[in-house]
Amino acid sequence: MAQPHTATQEPLLEAIAEAAPTLAFRAALERGHGTAFVGSVSGDLALTVLLPFLSRDAAQDELAAIAPTCEGWRDLSELRRAMRPACARDVARAIRLGVHGSDAGDGEYTLFHRGGDASMRLYVHNALSARPTEFVSIPKSLSMMPSGGSCAGTDVSTAFKKVRLDPWTLVVKTDDFTFAETDGGPITQSYWNGERELEVTDVPFATARASGPLFGLSMVDLRSTSFGVAQPLEAFAIMGCNPRGLISFAIEDHRENPPTIAKRWMMRGTGFAGRCSPVGDRTMDESASGNNYDDEGACGGWVLPLVLAADVDVLSDSSGQVDATDPANFQTYVVAPIDVPASPPSEIAIDL
Repeated sequence: MAQPHTATQEPLLEAIAEAAPTLAFRAALERGHGTAFVGSVSGDLALTVLLPFLSRDAAQDELAAIAPTCEGWRDLSELRRAMRPACARDVARAIRLGVHGSDAGDGEYTLFHRGGDASMRLYVHNALSARPTEFVSIPKSLSMMPSGGSCAGTDVSTAFKKVRLDPWTLVVKTDDFTFAETDGGPITQSYWNGERELEVTDVPFATARASGPLFGLSMVDLRSTSFGVAQPLEAFAIMGCNPRGLISFAIEDHRENPPTIAKRWMMRGTGFAGRCSPVGDRTMDESASGNNYDDEGACGGWVLPLVLAADVDVLSDSSGQVDATDPANFQTYVVAPIDVPASPPSEIAIDL
């Protein structure tokens, strides 16, 4: 435990406290000492707050007076992060401090985006480990890649119950299969020129890939979550060799179609080796020119940005089921290629 500052240093600390920018910081200064909670905030970080209040020619005894103050500031910072968590590590702090009870561990928690007022529900995985992580719990969402064309093997179907999310940027890691189950596979896909092959054992979240004439399928449902995808017709693109893609929205879900923020959608993608996936999900492993094609390789990663959308007006609840075989239930749009600027949506009527 750090020792409290001495009386001879009181005037210096009082002067710093008077200029302290926040009540929490001032309280830490007034304490002058504390016991570190589990975890830590860098001492360098604390000093960046304190140093502006020190004289340019700070003496050794001044720095000695600041040391226990940093300890108290850290205590308060740790407690604030535990009470208003922004990430899984903050939840771990709260668990260790007993905020959630003695038997708390992995589970659903309320987090606050960047420590602000906007809240979100996330599942914290491996909460008490060295690297706790965040996931969004979703109704089962599906990504499917059929065999056929340049794809030899058995159809691959991956069902997701949770998807990995960065709570600071709200970007999904589409190829995290921690809470996914895959049936079928593998599939061996040949590149357009026949010189390379790709083995597919899992299909990333929000991705529909195939080799025609069949379409790959992706069905995503975020209605029970705090999130959605903004401008979905611009958030996804077709890519690969001779790609084609469609995106559909259930008519019963939104008051406007296409929706400004989508919480449920269905995509179909194909080509010679084509896919419909998030626009940032590039596979730049070939030099594309002339009749050469890029974006045929393995896909997935931190590529799907979400937005907070807990208050989005979705007309159907999360228990609602739509007959995906009936085109009358959907409005369907053609997905643009990756290298084509956004244009007004092209709505089509198609037998899905």
